[in-house]
Amino acid sequence: MSGDPATDPAADLESLIELAGISGYEAAVRAAGALRMWLDGNQLLEECLGKAAGWRSGRRRALRDEMLGALAAKWFPGMSGSPLAKEILAAAKCARRAQRRPDGMIGEVHDIIRLGNFPDFEFLRKFFK
Repeated sequence: MSGDPATDPAADLESLIELAGISGYEAAVRAAGALRMWLDGNQLLEECLGKAAGWRSGRRRALRDEMLGALAAKWFPGMSGSPLAKEILAAAKCARRAQRRPDGMIGEVHDIIRLGNFPDFEFLRKFFK
């Protein structure tokens, strides 16, 4: 069932698929083919892209870990292990209480939280060992 073309996400995706085909860019055409398979079928988008079902989760975890490493290097140089894990968890507590994205280090922690599955103390302690 389709709704108003101005507010119908399926219509937007159809337009995107059409534009990708017109563009001739190989990556856009491949992505459009995957979107077409996803829209017309009953497969997960990851499967349509030729990826394993947990592919997006793996990407988010890798991005989270990269962001954690950059956060530690920028705001806590030379700190590691349990002390660093405690600092990051304290920052996460502040970030969760914030009504909007704060500036500075707490804001960077907020960005990591938004990826989902923020790590617990034990993970952080081992990660920063």
